[in-house]
Amino acid sequence: MAKQKMRPGGVLAQWVPLDFNRGILPKMILKAMMGQFRHVSLWLPSRMEGVAIASDEPLNIDPRELAMRMSKPAVADDLTANGLGSPEDFLATFIAADEKLAAFVGDVPSLTDDRPRLEYCNWYPLSSVGVDELKRLREPVEAYLADSSIVDEARLDTARTVANAILDEHKATADGDKSAARAALRLAVKLDPDNSYVDFLTAS
Repeated sequence: MAKQKMRPGGVLAQWVPLDFNRGILPKMILKAMMGQFRHVSLWLPSRMEGVAIASDEPLNIDPRELAMRMSKPAVADDLTANGLGSPEDFLATFIAADEKLAAFVGDVPSLTDDRPRLEYCNWYPLSSVGVDELKRLREPVEAYLADSSIVDEARLDTARTVANAILDEHKATADGDKSAARAALRLAVKLDPDNSYVDFLTAS
């Protein structure tokens, strides 16, 4: 229904909670999107809270356009408060798209109006999507940039390391390993001391 109302070139954004004790469910969400759109990508801007972007047009990010839109005061304030103060920070949240994402989703059943499987989540086995699995899934966002020459590669690499450290902290906290969680946050603070999201995690 959403697709029917979209203009050519439009995109659909969908929250995908990956930190679920039944990992097949977020994959079902992605599968449903892939059934309607030619191109789907997964982004992870906040720990295990994913966002899927779907479109019939291939993912093609213009870094200049991204920087311009992120510089608008209201947008910049919101993104900076969530640790995304630069285009490189934003791009570092990219996980995977299209073929690689489809391989991750696999042959799970989809969601349809007459098969709302999310409503019956307890029927599915306990098996979470793991942090290590997502880190292995991550592919270079550079392949999806219209022009990668203006991106600060060093900052992008640092931002990806910080993003992985945030994931490591989340896993360690879930496992009850406070020492490993603190070590992950120390690394993130060392690499990006002005990151507001890391500050939030450190204080919480």
